[in-house]
Amino acid sequence: MKLKQRTIYYQDELHDEFAGDHIKAKHIGQDYRYIRVRPLERMLHGFWYGLVAIPLARLYMKLHFLT
Repeated sequence: MKLKQRTIYYQDELHDEFAGDHIKAKHIGQDYRYIRVRPLERMLHGFWYGLVAIPLARLYMKLHFLT
């Protein structure tokens, strides 16, 4: 079964949307913290990332791709 090819021309590249899900972006206030500045917060983040997240990611990659 052959699909009919269609040519779609954009009228407004910024607002033309063909996905049909119409995603609405959430508003992020000016008080949102992107960077951790408190020392304890930075140490805990480093601990969880370095001693838990990275070894789990490496284990997953090793098991998933069998290298």
